[in-house]
Amino acid sequence: RFTDSPPFVFIEMPAADTRFPRLEIEREVVLSFDGVAVRWRLFGLIYLGQRHFTARFIRGDGSIWYHDGMNADGQCVLEDDTVSLREARGRTVCMMMYVRL
Repeated sequence: RFTDSPPFVFIEMPAADTRFPRLEIEREVVLSFDGVAVRWRLFGLIYLGQRHFTARFIRGDGSIWYHDGMNADGQCVLEDDTVSLREARGRTVCMMMYVRL
């Protein structure tokens, strides 16, 4: 039995098909943990496509940073905060990471 909520929550984004509709990507979620409502903020997203993973990280100030270890010398690149979170440069989101507030 847990005595505290976990500091991170990872949510897999299922592939879109008729059995599993796509989940919405929320910037903040509230989940019940042992009867207590706990808030988590979207911290990162993992994308898959073209046989390669990439990621985005969202800082507490809302800035969005894109990372592709094979490009940009492994450096994160600041993106516009209006960018779609579902896709990143031809890749589709497959995992969402939330951090407890």
